[in-house]
Amino acid sequence: MIRFDGSMSPDGAWIAYGDKNQELWLFNVAQRAGTRIAVSLNGEFSDLSWSPDSKWLAYTEPTATFSRITLHSMESGRDVRLTDDRVDSWSPVWSPDGKWLYFLSDRNFQSLVSAPWGARQPEPFFDRETRIYQVALTTGLRSPFRPADELVREDSARTAPPPVHALRCPPPGDVPRRPTPHTRLRPTRSTP
Repeated sequence: MIRFDGSMSPDGAWIAYGDKNQELWLFNVAQRAGTRIAVSLNGEFSDLSWSPDSKWLAYTEPTATFSRITLHSMESGRDVRLTDDRVDSWSPVWSPDGKWLYFLSDRNFQSLVSAPWGARQPEPFFDRETRIYQVALTTGLRSPFRPADELVREDSARTAPPPVHALRCPPPGDVPRRPTPHTRLRPTRSTP
Protein backbone atom coordinates (compact mmCIF):
# COMPACT_ATOMS: atom_id res chain seq x y z
CA MET A 1 0.00 0.00 0.00
CA ILE A 2 1.30 3.45 -0.89
CA ARG A 3 1.03 5.92 2.00
CA PHE A 4 1.82 9.60 1.73
CA ASP A 5 1.30 13.09 3.18
CA GLY A 6 2.25 12.01 6.71
CA SER A 7 1.87 14.61 9.44
CA MET A 8 2.97 14.06 13.04
CA SER A 9 0.97 15.62 15.87
CA PRO A 10 2.79 18.28 17.94
CA ASP A 11 2.86 15.98 21.00
CA GLY A 12 4.39 13.16 18.90
CA ALA A 13 1.67 10.63 19.78
CA TRP A 14 -0.04 10.41 16.37
CA ILE A 15 0.80 10.37 12.68
CA ALA A 16 -1.96 11.21 10.21
CA TYR A 17 -1.58 10.06 6.61
CA GLY A 18 -3.54 9.27 3.48
CA ASP A 19 -3.12 6.31 1.18
CA LYS A 20 -3.68 5.37 -2.45
CA ASN A 21 -7.03 3.75 -1.55
CA GLN A 22 -8.33 7.25 -0.75
CA GLU A 23 -8.46 6.56 2.98
CA LEU A 24 -7.32 8.78 5.86
CA TRP A 25 -5.54 7.06 8.73
CA LEU A 26 -4.31 7.87 12.24
CA PHE A 27 -1.33 5.90 13.48
CA ASN A 28 -0.85 5.68 17.25
CA VAL A 29 2.92 5.76 17.76
CA ALA A 30 2.89 4.21 21.26
CA GLN A 31 0.59 1.30 20.33
CA ARG A 32 1.94 0.93 16.79
CA ALA A 33 -1.60 0.63 15.45
CA GLY A 34 -3.47 2.47 12.71
CA THR A 35 -7.13 3.50 12.67
CA ARG A 36 -9.00 4.49 9.52
CA ILE A 37 -10.97 7.70 10.17
CA ALA A 38 -12.32 8.58 6.72
CA VAL A 39 -12.87 7.15 3.24
CA SER A 40 -13.42 9.13 0.05
CA LEU A 41 -14.93 8.05 -3.25
CA ASN A 42 -13.85 11.28 -4.95
CA GLY A 43 -10.11 11.65 -4.45
CA GLU A 44 -7.27 11.76 -1.97
CA PHE A 45 -7.22 13.62 1.35
CA SER A 46 -4.72 16.47 1.63
CA ASP A 47 -3.54 19.45 3.71
CA LEU A 48 -3.31 17.58 7.03
CA SER A 49 -2.89 20.12 9.83
CA TRP A 50 -2.78 19.47 13.59
CA SER A 51 -4.00 21.89 16.25
CA PRO A 52 -1.22 23.08 18.59
CA ASP A 53 -2.64 20.98 21.47
CA SER A 54 -2.92 17.84 19.25
CA LYS A 55 -6.66 17.53 20.01
CA TRP A 56 -7.88 18.26 16.47
CA LEU A 57 -6.82 17.32 12.97
CA ALA A 58 -7.93 19.59 10.11
CA TYR A 59 -7.81 18.25 6.57
CA THR A 60 -9.10 18.90 3.07
CA GLU A 61 -11.66 16.36 1.99
CA PRO A 62 -12.53 15.86 -1.69
CA THR A 63 -16.21 15.70 -2.67
CA ALA A 64 -18.08 15.17 -5.94
CA THR A 65 -18.10 18.95 -6.56
CA PHE A 66 -15.46 20.90 -4.60
CA SER A 67 -13.14 20.21 -1.69
CA ARG A 68 -14.17 21.06 1.88
CA ILE A 69 -12.40 21.34 5.21
CA THR A 70 -13.19 18.86 7.96
CA LEU A 71 -12.04 18.77 11.58
CA HIS A 72 -11.50 15.45 13.36
CA SER A 73 -11.68 15.40 17.18
CA MET A 74 -9.07 13.15 18.76
CA GLU A 75 -11.06 12.98 22.03
CA SER A 76 -14.46 11.96 20.64
CA GLY A 77 -13.44 10.53 17.27
CA ARG A 78 -16.13 12.61 15.53
CA ASP A 79 -15.81 14.73 12.42
CA VAL A 80 -17.03 18.32 12.11
CA ARG A 81 -17.53 19.83 8.66
CA LEU A 82 -16.05 23.32 8.78
CA THR A 83 -16.97 24.26 5.20
CA ASP A 84 -19.42 22.81 2.72
CA ASP A 85 -18.91 21.59 -0.84
CA ARG A 86 -20.57 24.56 -2.58
CA VAL A 87 -17.24 26.35 -3.01
CA ASP A 88 -13.65 25.13 -3.06
CA SER A 89 -11.88 25.36 0.33
CA TRP A 90 -8.42 24.05 1.18
CA SER A 91 -5.14 24.53 3.04
CA PRO A 92 -6.26 24.84 6.71
CA VAL A 93 -3.70 26.32 9.12
CA TRP A 94 -4.09 26.77 12.89
CA SER A 95 -3.14 29.93 14.76
CA PRO A 96 -0.34 29.35 17.30
CA ASP A 97 -2.82 29.59 20.20
CA GLY A 98 -5.30 27.20 18.53
CA LYS A 99 -8.21 29.65 18.71
CA TRP A 100 -8.41 30.38 14.97
CA LEU A 101 -8.30 28.34 11.80
CA TYR A 102 -7.26 30.04 8.57
CA PHE A 103 -7.91 28.60 5.12
CA LEU A 104 -8.07 29.47 1.43
CA SER A 105 -11.35 29.44 -0.47
CA ASP A 106 -12.77 30.44 -3.85
CA ARG A 107 -15.69 32.60 -2.69
CA ASN A 108 -15.17 35.91 -4.50
CA PHE A 109 -17.19 35.89 -7.71
CA GLN A 110 -16.79 39.46 -8.89
CA SER A 111 -16.32 39.44 -12.65
CA LEU A 112 -14.06 41.86 -14.49
CA VAL A 113 -16.66 41.89 -17.28
CA SER A 114 -19.32 44.35 -16.17
CA ALA A 115 -22.14 43.00 -18.33
CA PRO A 116 -22.28 39.89 -20.53
CA TRP A 117 -24.38 41.67 -23.17
CA GLY A 118 -23.42 43.04 -26.54
CA ALA A 119 -22.26 41.94 -29.95
CA ARG A 120 -19.36 39.83 -28.72
CA GLN A 121 -21.04 38.57 -25.52
CA PRO A 122 -17.98 38.22 -23.27
CA GLU A 123 -18.00 35.50 -20.66
CA PRO A 124 -17.62 36.40 -16.99
CA PHE A 125 -13.98 36.55 -15.99
CA PHE A 126 -13.01 35.93 -12.37
CA ASP A 127 -9.38 36.82 -11.70
CA ARG A 128 -9.38 37.01 -7.88
CA GLU A 129 -11.59 34.19 -6.63
CA THR A 130 -9.29 32.96 -3.87
CA ARG A 131 -9.07 34.74 -0.52
CA ILE A 132 -7.92 33.95 3.00
CA TYR A 133 -10.66 33.25 5.55
CA GLN A 134 -10.60 32.73 9.29
CA VAL A 135 -12.92 30.87 11.63
CA ALA A 136 -13.08 31.42 15.39
CA LEU A 137 -13.04 28.06 17.17
CA THR A 138 -14.31 29.37 20.50
CA THR A 139 -17.08 31.84 21.25
CA GLY A 140 -16.48 35.45 22.16
CA LEU A 141 -13.32 35.96 20.12
CA ARG A 142 -12.64 39.10 18.15
CA SER A 143 -10.58 38.88 14.98
CA PRO A 144 -7.00 39.99 15.51
CA PHE A 145 -7.26 41.81 12.17
CA ARG A 146 -10.31 43.86 13.08
CA PRO A 147 -9.50 47.49 13.89
CA ALA A 148 -10.08 48.68 17.42
CA ASP A 149 -13.32 50.53 18.14
CA GLU A 150 -15.34 51.68 21.15
CA LEU A 151 -16.21 48.09 22.09
CA VAL A 152 -12.61 47.07 22.73
CA ARG A 153 -10.00 48.87 24.78
CA GLU A 154 -6.87 49.45 22.77
CA ASP A 155 -3.59 48.25 24.19
CA SER A 156 -0.98 50.75 25.29
CA ALA A 157 1.08 50.30 22.14
CA ARG A 158 -1.78 51.49 19.99
CA THR A 159 -2.69 54.44 22.22
CA ALA A 160 0.79 55.93 22.19
CA PRO A 161 0.86 59.24 20.34
CA PRO A 162 2.29 59.13 16.84
CA PRO A 163 5.87 60.29 16.46
CA VAL A 164 6.39 63.98 15.73
CA HIS A 165 7.90 64.71 12.33
CA ALA A 166 9.50 67.97 11.31
CA LEU A 167 7.77 69.77 8.47
CA ARG A 168 9.86 71.26 5.69
CA CYS A 169 9.87 75.04 5.71
CA PRO A 170 9.99 76.91 2.42
CA PRO A 171 13.32 78.52 1.52
CA PRO A 172 13.55 82.26 2.20
CA GLY A 173 11.93 84.31 -0.52
CA ASP A 174 9.38 81.67 -1.50
CA VAL A 175 5.80 82.50 -0.79
CA PRO A 176 4.27 79.78 1.33
CA ARG A 177 1.18 78.22 -0.13
CA ARG A 178 -1.89 78.13 2.04
CA PRO A 179 -2.98 74.56 2.75
CA THR A 180 -6.31 73.56 1.29
CA PRO A 181 -8.47 70.65 2.40
CA HIS A 182 -6.95 68.60 -0.43
CA THR A 183 -3.32 69.44 0.46
CA ARG A 184 -1.55 67.00 2.75
CA LEU A 185 1.54 68.01 4.68
CA ARG A 186 4.12 65.30 4.40
CA PRO A 187 6.99 64.74 6.79
CA THR A 188 10.42 65.11 5.25
CA ARG A 189 13.96 64.66 6.36
CA SER A 190 15.59 67.73 7.76
CA THR A 191 18.62 68.97 5.86
CA PRO A 192 21.74 70.32 7.56
